[in-house]
Parts: sequence; structure tokens; C-alpha cells
Amino acid sequence: RILSIRLARNPKLARINPESNPYVSTELEKRVLTDGQPHTQIISEGSEDRLLTMRPIIAEKVCVTCHQKINNHSIKEGEVMAVLSLTTSLKNTYAKIAADQKNWVISFSGVLLLLLLTVRGIVRNLTGPLKRLTVASQKIAEGDLAARVNVPTRDELGVLGNSFNHMADKLQQSHAILEQRVKERTQELDQTLSFMAGIG
Repeated sequence: RILSIRLARNPKLARINPESNPYVSTELEKRVLTDGQPHTQIISEGSEDRLLTMRPIIAEKVCVTCHQKINNHSIKEGEVMAVLSLTTSLKNTYAKIAADQKNWVISFSGVLLLLLLTVRGIVRNLTGPLKRLTVASQKIAEGDLAARVNVPTRDELGVLGNSFNHMADKLQQSHAILEQRVKERTQELDQTLSFMAGIG
């Protein structure tokens, strides 16, 4: 959800509408104006995280042709004319990630419980591999998705260990997919800003 859009003009250029097109004023805007590079950061405001994305609006050849001189300043191709800032809420993104992770954890927990019930009848001298499996599952529950169990036997416990490792791989892959989705959403926002900068 977009919370705010701000277009701040280069101070060398004349103001057209001071309320809606103020000069660059914040330190971040000044940095984007100076180096001409986009800037993205997460800002925590109260209990909500927000994604701030700033893009420079750079004068292209067509800009220089139409706006050859503004406020006794000759515009040059490649010069930053303004900084476009977009602030979006990360609340929905975080909620989606949390919901997806919760579903995977519930599914993983259900399958793990089924596997543990299958092993219930194993004799006492086979508890070593079971203890290693328990430790690995606790590590995953605590967030260590790289945890795996080593069961070198080829019997039922070996199959269980391999199944556990396979499920852990799937869980780790799904977590990576969720992170990729966040990255793609950020790229979509950058593309939207680029499009909006092209209109400006």
C-alpha cells in the first residue's frame, strides 16, 4: 500500500508549485540529488515498517530541448532535475510472509509428528539416531533452517532421517522463495517509480 509520494525539485530550478513540488530538503534527498543514484531503505515508524524508495529524475535529451534554461540555470543532459520519493507500508508483505511461514511450519510439524509416531515402537538401543533427529527438529523450530540429521543406517531410521532432511530442504526452499517475492515486490516498486519518473 502506497503511503506517500513526494516530488522534490532541484534547488537550481524554479518552483512551479511550492506546495506540491518543494525543493529537495531532506539529507537523503540531497544525497540522491548529488550522486544521482536511487536509494531504498526500511524505516520503522512506531510499530510499522515502511519501505522508502527514492529515484532521481534525470534530464534526458528531450528534457534539455524543452527546458533549455530554468531560473538562469542551463539544464544539462544527465543532470538530476528532481527526486521522486515513494513510501509504502510493509505490513501486508510481512503478514503474507508470516502466514506462509506459519502454514509451512504447521505442515512440517504434522508430517514430523506422523514420522515420530511411526518410530514409536523402535527398541531402546536405537534412541541415538532418534535423539539426533529431535535435536535437528528443535533447531528448525528455532529458525535454523540449515539443520539436518545424519543417520547412516539403511533401515527405517535411515529412511526417516532422509525424509526429515528432504522436508527440511523443502522448508528452506520455500523460505528462499518468500524472500525472493519480497525482492520482486521491491523491484516492482522500483519499476513503478521509474515509470512515474518518466512521466514527470
